[in-house]
Amino acid sequence: MHNVWRYELVSISDHKTLVIESWDGTTARSKWWVSDSGKWVPKAMAKTLVKLKEIVEK
Repeated sequence: MHNVWRYELVSISDHKTLVIESWDGTTARSKWWVSDSGKWVPKAMAKTLVKLKEIVEK
């Protein structure tokens, strides 16, 4: 097993949801991407939010 990602969805109002992302990288094979995360995390998170939106709105 590699990283375990979790997403908690908290309803704020009828049209707003807070998404809390967390992960456990203790079993990750490589740690290099953590120190370099500022470059790729915003783009990856935006993609994840789009995918989560598609799933919950089905």
